[in-house]
Amino acid sequence: IMSSLSEKEQLKLDVDKKTIRFENEKYLRAHPELAQISTVIMSEVLQAQPTDPVKFVADYMTEKELKERVIKTANTIGVI
Repeated sequence: IMSSLSEKEQLKLDVDKKTIRFENEKYLRAHPELAQISTVIMSEVLQAQPTDPVKFVADYMTEKELKERVIKTANTIGVI
């Protein structure tokens, strides 16, 4: 497959992608609670097995007592 980018543009794109991945990894390492939240949400989805998982997650993320529910579930499933 031929790329429509020049060699110079492709090189810059590759460097930018690596930079973004590095910065994202650095951020995730600084905030391990994000992995815990992801695990909790996935656990809730798998337990409920909703027909519309996107709506389920959207509803879950807008709950008034979200923080308390995440902490409770995290303790229950052992991710905290």
